[in-house]
Amino acid sequence: MRPLPSVPEDNRLTAQGIRYLLKQLTNQREQLQLALPGGETSQMLIVPESVTAERFQLQSLLMPGPAMRTLQAGDGVELRGRLNGASFHLYAELEAVQLRPQDGQLTCRIPESAELNERRAAPRFPPPSTGPRTVAVVHVPGEIMLCQLVNIGREGVRLRLEVPHVDIGDEQVAFCEVRREEHLLQSKIDIRWKLALDGAHQEFGARFLARDPNFSKRLNQFVAELERYWARMRA
Repeated sequence: MRPLPSVPEDNRLTAQGIRYLLKQLTNQREQLQLALPGGETSQMLIVPESVTAERFQLQSLLMPGPAMRTLQAGDGVELRGRLNGASFHLYAELEAVQLRPQDGQLTCRIPESAELNERRAAPRFPPPSTGPRTVAVVHVPGEIMLCQLVNIGREGVRLRLEVPHVDIGDEQVAFCEVRREEHLLQSKIDIRWKLALDGAHQEFGARFLARDPNFSKRLNQFVAELERYWARMRA
């Protein structure tokens, strides 16, 4: 099986993040593209309820062609796709292959890592490491989680859970507060991806869901202040 090409740590999903990604793909019925020998591709869907800690199953949308019929257990396959504006890329090992005249089903092992690339319409900026502290808090059912603000933009935010070995779980929508001096931002967020760092801390990326003009004004002011700060630092 081909290893995943070396990618920056910020773009690398661990097995835990991959399982979360696969479950979101399943819920939203998003297709994956399976690369086949000879340069061919096949569109696949994840079989509902098939994502476990160790494996997941893919269902072909069309009749298997000759290239797919060459696949066998132990082969490595390349999968690509998109979810909520982010693209992903992974290699997985086939555990079982079941092909019928009308369709095919592949059982794959959860890989140890995958590549995720966000496509953002607006840039994001980290908070300054000096000066007033930026505090971020995320509310999920029954729990309040203190976070570190990694970066923020006019559309979304990246957060890191402050407490090690804490998992935000499979929540897709949460409530977020960001405070810095006089700035206070409050919005529901749509969690797009998550990944584990250094075996202890977890980071996740999210899109702001608030459409209130007052929120947009406060967010624009906050981001503009960060943008000016980093412009001065680069000058």
